[in-house]
Amino acid sequence: MDARNYADWCDVSGLYLANVSHYDRYRTYARQLSEAGLNTVIVWEFLRDNQGELNVDDWRGYAVYETGGSLGKRIEMTTRALRAIGAVRIAREVETSESKSPFDAFLNLDVSDPDSIRQAMQDMNPMDMLKHLRESAFRMMPELAAEAGAVPVPQSDPEAANEAASREARVEVERLLDEYVASHQPELLGDLERHGDPRVRPGYTREGRLLELLKRNKPRGESELISEMRDVLPMATAFVEEFSQVFQRTPTDDKGLNQQFGAIGQYEVKVDDETTDVSWDAPAELTCPWKQFSLLVSFPTGELDAVSAALQAVAHLRQRLPELADVPVRSDSAVARIDAPMGNGGSSPIRLEHGQEEAQIRG
Repeated sequence: MDARNYADWCDVSGLYLANVSHYDRYRTYARQLSEAGLNTVIVWEFLRDNQGELNVDDWRGYAVYETGGSLGKRIEMTTRALRAIGAVRIAREVETSESKSPFDAFLNLDVSDPDSIRQAMQDMNPMDMLKHLRESAFRMMPELAAEAGAVPVPQSDPEAANEAASREARVEVERLLDEYVASHQPELLGDLERHGDPRVRPGYTREGRLLELLKRNKPRGESELISEMRDVLPMATAFVEEFSQVFQRTPTDDKGLNQQFGAIGQYEVKVDDETTDVSWDAPAELTCPWKQFSLLVSFPTGELDAVSAALQAVAHLRQRLPELADVPVRSDSAVARIDAPMGNGGSSPIRLEHGQEEAQIRG
């Protein structure tokens, strides 16, 4: 039994079904695992969250997201686990670490003081926060970063950081963890024996087990939120509404055109250098004979003439759909696709797909 094996067992054991925070998970584990088991999983995840070289500043800024008392408890539990395996120097760095995240000032506000919230919002740069969110996402999903060609940028000054020392520190912590796990085999194996190991069941797959646990985890209502999350929720909601242009992507830079898209219903946007796709799972403005009806509009990115042509096609589709009310319905669902051409020539074709059939709606 090594640290990776034990951490994998924790993930699929079903001992923790919620998805609140690292600290919430660790305090749940503390009631169910041996002390050696808790220390093992905390240090393993500390190393996992430090991709590549060991950089405590980066870890504190990108991997630690708790606030208030939960923040202090997570730092305390991580420090204690590192000390338990003998990584005293890294434990001291964790204990005294400070985040440079642009979100910190926002998260530490007094939620009872509207003026301080308003002032903080004015002082913050939403683009810095968006950049930090993007960097955090890439760190949590390195395969996504690789697809996007992004390279994570450390928070600390590369010239000031001793990269060789960081690499040595990681190797040292990994060695200490291996030694700790080797010397605490009875406790770790005892955890598996006490709670059972789903990985030994016939036909086990990690993906299947995680899906099973996901189905067992019922979403929590607001009344079940931990106090820190309940306190910060109004601030987060207000911030997202204040800077909606950052958090909700719009199809174009034209406010009037975007309002026309919004009038159709709640949409999702995907943009690349060549094409913008706008999709509606349930366009409220379009009445049709199908139980499930979705709409997809595609146009060359930044081509406002094409956007106008696409919206004209949607208006035409809205007029024609009622005519289909008496048409025999062979499927419960249908998808309308509108592909706007480049430039200002010609109308946008409308393809209607339902079941195995496809039709083109013409003017």
